[in-house]
Amino acid sequence: MGITAKRYVMTQQVSFLKSDIESVLNDLKGSPRWAWILHDKDVDDKGVLKAPHVHIWIEYDKQKNLPALAKELDRLPIEVNAIEYARSKVGCLAYLTHENASSKHQYDKSEIHSNFDFETELRNEKIHVSEVLQDIYNKIESKEINEWNLEQKLDMATCVKYDREIKRAFDYMRKRYGMGADKNMTVIYIWGDSGTGKTTLAKYLAQENKMSCFVSSASNDILDGYRGEECIILDDLRACNMKLEEFLKLADNHTSSTVRSRYFNKSIATCRMLIITCCLPLGAFWKSFENTQFEQSKQFFRRISVVLHVVQSEKKNEIGIETLQLRVVGGDSDKVDSKFYNFKIPLPNVPKDSCEFLSKFEVNPFDEQKKDSDEIPF
Repeated sequence: MGITAKRYVMTQQVSFLKSDIESVLNDLKGSPRWAWILHDKDVDDKGVLKAPHVHIWIEYDKQKNLPALAKELDRLPIEVNAIEYARSKVGCLAYLTHENASSKHQYDKSEIHSNFDFETELRNEKIHVSEVLQDIYNKIESKEINEWNLEQKLDMATCVKYDREIKRAFDYMRKRYGMGADKNMTVIYIWGDSGTGKTTLAKYLAQENKMSCFVSSASNDILDGYRGEECIILDDLRACNMKLEEFLKLADNHTSSTVRSRYFNKSIATCRMLIITCCLPLGAFWKSFENTQFEQSKQFFRRISVVLHVVQSEKKNEIGIETLQLRVVGGDSDKVDSKFYNFKIPLPNVPKDSCEFLSKFEVNPFDEQKKDSDEIPF
């Protein structure tokens, strides 16, 4: 069936034209708006004058099939491979006079032939695009629109039309809130045997905290596909998936940084909760990293906010949490109480008071002396 679109652009050398341009354009079915201009002063990279050629822009009210359009333009003639879908209306109209290409010869708007008021159309379109983009930029800056919810906030046509501008806005936000920016991220470590419900519990915690959630891939590129979600679940994380220094950067509670990824480094500045699931106890997970002798253990353990040990439940629809170790703020800020709780979360009817229970406790460091000891109490 071929490409269908509302707007098309095309170029043809004057020496190849066999019919009057406006006669052919006026005979097009669907009565489209059209504009064309003769470029006879363009030069190549060496300053040599190019062959005179025309640029034609066509816009329909409804989608037009490209092969059908090419058939109607055969009188000029213009072949199918010389016709392109016009993504940006402003960009295409401005290019007719090279308004948006300052290094090229600037043609006057009076040289344009059209069946509509070209200057008014271009001016109004610029105003419309400016207003739409400003609204998108404001929503991206306020974080109402994120990479992970872009498709829910904007329709497909808008995403496609302003794809380049939206990507540049997100690139700017990554730089602005990337390296060195302050953040407040809770790190939860969930461990237990396979099949005990660690991942299910992790997703539940994200859901109950009303956070967008990203679950890592099983490859070495654990952030492949991450688009700024508020909760990252590093599912079944193993020391072989990343180096210790990379983990320390990733799990830093208060300072944003970029994390290695296959195509480009990822910023996790928008992450508010990092959940790690693993089969190993926290102490064993630490020791499974290479070169731990070169890093102080407290740099590792101080990043962990909560440790949950999940055990096999007697019932198939339950997750049994055996030990919940919390950083509980005591009366003396220099002392931290370690308390242990046993409770179960049945699924799918998970009681909300479990998350309310977690939210009662502030995050404070564990006892540093215990962290540097060989026997980690969890």
